[in-house]
Amino acid sequence: MWTHPGCKLLFIGSEFGQTSEWNYKSQLDWHLLEHDSHKGAQTCLKALNKILKEEEALYSKQFTTDGFEWVDLNHRNECIMIYKRKGEKAEDDILIILNATPEVHHDWVIETYGKKYTEELFNSDAKEFDGTGDVFNKDIRTELLEEDTQKYRITLNIPPFAGLILK
Repeated sequence: MWTHPGCKLLFIGSEFGQTSEWNYKSQLDWHLLEHDSHKGAQTCLKALNKILKEEEALYSKQFTTDGFEWVDLNHRNECIMIYKRKGEKAEDDILIILNATPEVHHDWVIETYGKKYTEELFNSDAKEFDGTGDVFNKDIRTELLEEDTQKYRITLNIPPFAGLILK
């Protein structure tokens, strides 16, 4: 949700994965932060909020159609979705890759235009978010396919049940 266009909505307690419905007569279940999974959810949300503030592509065009672009929706069987959030300039664009399955995908190939993505800005499978930390992209392999159209081939690893943000 943090990478999708529009305003962000977070219900009370969701910032650390509260398991019970919020009750105005009592406190939030802050004791849940003693558990790695809840602390990881809180740390993940802090990281996403930081990215939301710092990455111009996530807020400058959040209410216009030219701020969002589907890159790849042709992998329904693998449940992989790839889209771009676009800033005022192409160098501000970020690429979002979502995997909605428990499958790890090594050497996944993406073709995109306009920018050479070289940095994994966010990986929801990171250990500090209570992920496995097993699948990450220290080096993103990017190859220029067509200079005149700025078409690139990106090869990377996609963790299970995860979201990646490339810059």
